[in-house]
Amino acid sequence: MASLLKKGGAGKSLPQGAAEDASRAVSCAIEELAAKHGVELDLPSNSAPVNESKEGEKSESMQRGARRISQETFDMVVRENIDDFEMEAEEAVKDAVEQFESQGVDLSNIVKSVEGTNSGPIPEILERLAATESVEAASSCLGEFSQLCRAAVENRLVAISRDAEGTIFGTLGRVDKESPELVAAALGAFGCLQWKERERTPIYPIAKPVLSMVFSVENLAQSSLWALALRVAKIACLRNEPSKNSLFTEYGFDSHTRRALQIGLAEKNVELIREAAAFIRVLCTDDDRRQGVHPNTFQRARSLADQKLALNVIGDVVSALELASQQADADFAADMALAVRVLAVNNDICKDFTDRGATRMLVEILNAFMQEVKVVRCVCLALKMISNNDENKRILVQNGGLDAILLAMSTHTQSSTLQEQCLAALSSLALRHPGNCTTIVEKHGVISTLSAMERFPAAAGVQRSACLVLRNIVARNKEYVPVILDGGAEHLLRLARKSHPICDDVAYAALRDLGCAASYKQ
Repeated sequence: MASLLKKGGAGKSLPQGAAEDASRAVSCAIEELAAKHGVELDLPSNSAPVNESKEGEKSESMQRGARRISQETFDMVVRENIDDFEMEAEEAVKDAVEQFESQGVDLSNIVKSVEGTNSGPIPEILERLAATESVEAASSCLGEFSQLCRAAVENRLVAISRDAEGTIFGTLGRVDKESPELVAAALGAFGCLQWKERERTPIYPIAKPVLSMVFSVENLAQSSLWALALRVAKIACLRNEPSKNSLFTEYGFDSHTRRALQIGLAEKNVELIREAAAFIRVLCTDDDRRQGVHPNTFQRARSLADQKLALNVIGDVVSALELASQQADADFAADMALAVRVLAVNNDICKDFTDRGATRMLVEILNAFMQEVKVVRCVCLALKMISNNDENKRILVQNGGLDAILLAMSTHTQSSTLQEQCLAALSSLALRHPGNCTTIVEKHGVISTLSAMERFPAAAGVQRSACLVLRNIVARNKEYVPVILDGGAEHLLRLARKSHPICDDVAYAALRDLGCAASYKQ
């Protein structure tokens, strides 16, 4: 491939007039190499022409995963640069990276060095690990391996390409699969190989029974190990719907999670409770947006929280929420609020949460952690979901929830993300509830809403939530139209509609209900 780009030897480029031909030739060369080595190039139908390689376009192409090549193909091009064009190793790698990326190839799965998958210390560590015979030696190797993988993505790529996961779990089965020390080291090492940028694939097959085994083997009944198992399971399930379904339905993590919550509560073990809550949050979040993936998050949330079904963790979550309200741990409080948020998926569950005291506790947490932006945001997310139940709307205002939300807005005037979540909670409280709308207006909620729109004109989320607040207030309380218009709402609504496509429908509805001239954009 490099010969197509370097006419006359290393460092000599094709004449400028031939650049387009060279670009096409390189594209063909990539496809030929891919066909030779059995690599599929996933080309989107709307991909840009091959000679368009501006930085922004290249970045977008990579995010789409427009093309991928194998490690073998990359290594071949590097070797050709060295052998045919007498490049130094570093220059050969740099040139190969530039040529592939200029053609929209995503190299995030490639080890970018001359040695390829033989580079660095990982191959030697895996060889030592495969030969270990004692728990101490294996645990030491796994600890060293984890440290190196956390330090550099290149080490992780080398490890994955050499089936490190198979070596890790093979060592566990060979040496002592019931040793808490070795199981902890193995799970920690496996967790290091699951990271945000890694291509989402089904969880490594043997990992699932090992994770489940932690909760069923008597020798492994340790809170710290359970917390680690839940953490690793959470990481493996991020943006990975098949892994969520498999662990939840086939490997008993629905019941494992509840047991972890109950033991954490009995021991007042905040770490274990937080890991269980975080795992629930991942299970019940629709974050796998790959084409063809059908999320099952709603059904998992119902399975965990609906009192009509056999498994019901609401009581445990509310108990953990109460514990969080009694401690000065902001992260703990935020985690439990988010657990409530993802579980409150239907009217009955929202009512059950309130009947058990969750609504009151969330307001208490909001007041106790008023200075913590993260906690305020998470609690407002939970309050928005719980107030989807109409009776809960009334209870929230009665319990001081509205006062706390408005206080948070006035306390953190410079945080757009916090303003967005507070406004979203306000819009839910106002929806279908004229009495709450009156209270919101009397407590200067309209002024707070319009002020947020003025401060954050570029924040689409703030603008959309604010539009919903205004629309929901006047939908059944026309007497407040003059109050809202006198505050300058019409100009702000039109600006939001013009600036942010996601505000078009809600801004139009607000303008219409305020009696302002507006036409709906098809």
